[in-house]
Amino acid sequence: NITANDNSKFAFYLSTNVARFGILLITIFFSQVFISIYRYASRMSDFHYARADTLELLAPMESDAFLKNLEMVAKVLLPENIDFSKQSKISTDQLLKTVQSISTKEV
Repeated sequence: NITANDNSKFAFYLSTNVARFGILLITIFFSQVFISIYRYASRMSDFHYARADTLELLAPMESDAFLKNLEMVAKVLLPENIDFSKQSKISTDQLLKTVQSISTKEV
């Protein structure tokens, strides 16, 4: 015998759990969005600090040499060279191969 009280308890638990999972999914979504925004902002700030450092290094030069050197490094200074994708994790096999290739080049 299922009573009306049992049905109302079930509906209450169902709605409570749906709300909990909904809030959890929304929290995960917004945290991923904020992490992506943080990653973008930190890479752009690194880019602009690198650009400022380069311009400070080129500043003491005479105007002709400054413009010539600025043209050479302009390709490096362009923001389209920035990779905004997620950083891939290096597997141990790749790390070992890299270390071995470096050690064989040194010998």
